[in-house]
Amino acid sequence: MKNQKIAVFISHYVFDFSLPIYGLLEYLSSLGYEIDIYLYSVRMRMNESLRFSKQSNISIYHLNEGKYDQRRLLVLVDDAHSKHNDDFKIIAWESIEKARKIAAGKSYRCSFGINPHGLILANNVCSDSRIFYYSLELFLSPETDPNATFTDYLSLLKERERYYGPRAFRTIIQDFNRAKALAEDSTIEIDSFNYLPVTTVGNSISEKSSFLHTKYNLPEHTRVLLHVGQFDPRFYCLEVAEQATLLPEGWITVMHGPCGSWNETYVEQIKTYSGNHLIVSNDLLQYDELDKLVQSADIGLALYEPCDLNCALTIKSSAKMASYLRCGLPAIVMNHSDNSKFMDAKQCGAVINEITDLPKIVTIIDSNYEQFRENALRCFDSDYNFEKSFAPILELMNEA
Repeated sequence: MKNQKIAVFISHYVFDFSLPIYGLLEYLSSLGYEIDIYLYSVRMRMNESLRFSKQSNISIYHLNEGKYDQRRLLVLVDDAHSKHNDDFKIIAWESIEKARKIAAGKSYRCSFGINPHGLILANNVCSDSRIFYYSLELFLSPETDPNATFTDYLSLLKERERYYGPRAFRTIIQDFNRAKALAEDSTIEIDSFNYLPVTTVGNSISEKSSFLHTKYNLPEHTRVLLHVGQFDPRFYCLEVAEQATLLPEGWITVMHGPCGSWNETYVEQIKTYSGNHLIVSNDLLQYDELDKLVQSADIGLALYEPCDLNCALTIKSSAKMASYLRCGLPAIVMNHSDNSKFMDAKQCGAVINEITDLPKIVTIIDSNYEQFRENALRCFDSDYNFEKSFAPILELMNEA
């Protein structure tokens, strides 16, 4: 029997509700692979850690006691080891040595390095296995993206990505536009990419739920415009709240996402608009509850300010988008990049030029709702199906 053991390296990332990472782990686990997950500076809620720890074929190794730093606060490691190896400026030598000891004697069929940090870790721990570079976030230089924010830390990260990226066996990314940007910026051959949208395992779900109506005692026929995910100015959350009272009669806006010290003031601003037309919730959900929440809504908001290419090229890299379409919610997106072209082709939602267009667009979608809903379900199954998109990658894994 072929070796079924694989390694997944995740560093400087948020594990909580990460749709693509969950999908990767759950799918490979269901196929019988033994999975070792190496975490360095990763935020992972205890119940999510327990979720995977309970699976007999998944092992989780915390390389630095689960300490997490927000990306904007990251600084280069400065110690005796980092002076001789730039990789140790990104990931501390002690943690790499810990990972090497864990991996010693294990023969991995292949490994996955999530984002540049995970790619660095994978190459330092099991360079003798086939390494798949899984890019979930674009860390682009100003030469490729003039709007990119660059620091000494990100500059070194880019340098290491340019070193290890072309050496990866394959690079997994969400679509061609994101591949093109990464290929140009990190000298990775465009033919070495596989495309895997940010999505979840399984087919579309046509059933509705009453999750939000029960939770907030809403009348049965109340229609819900939903924002799910972080409260962030880049997602126009405050502007959406301002439009809540202007939606058509019978509609309410629900905004659901985490609140912490990093966005508390912004969330409080949004909550000033709460009332009969707007519900703002910070209640923590279990991963299994996400579908139920989305199933109880009617239209989803996947609005991103195109402040850089990572935020502009989101049609296939947005967890919101996949969650909405999976549950048959037409999606509303901003009119930039290829969003309009995609929506024209799929008819699974609409684009807006300004947030003030929301009431008008909700009315348009509502006037032909069942057709938009049917198109959303069809679009998920054709364009966002995990198993279908992952099949070519699975073939490459089995060749190892």
